[in-house]
Amino acid sequence: MASNYIFGTRSEGHLVGVAEPLVRVVRRALDLGVMDFAVIDGRRGELEQREAFRSGSSQVDWPDSQHNAFPFSLAVDLAPWPIQWADTERFYLLAGVMLSAASLEGVELDGGYAWRWDVGHYEVR
Repeated sequence: MASNYIFGTRSEGHLVGVAEPLVRVVRRALDLGVMDFAVIDGRRGELEQREAFRSGSSQVDWPDSQHNAFPFSLAVDLAPWPIQWADTERFYLLAGVMLSAASLEGVELDGGYAWRWDVGHYEVR
């Protein structure tokens, strides 16, 4: 059964520059049709990473984030749609969907769901 969810232009743009296995997992997670979600971030350049670190939304500075991996980002940040940052239950539901999609795609993921400080972050192991 096909999902009724599709990524918007902004989410699609954030997938540009992300490693193909991770893009497959993200797309499979949406196709599962369990919930809608947005891609908040993918590949980050130096200025974006330094700002993320400075603002506290990243624990690491340039170039040490998986978002900065070259030639393709090994990380994405996702959020359930519509976004309600305080609703951690929906973020953990999304983590389960992402882990299921990763299993179906044969890709190993790590993420903030395990670290409990960045529940929307996913990266290829």
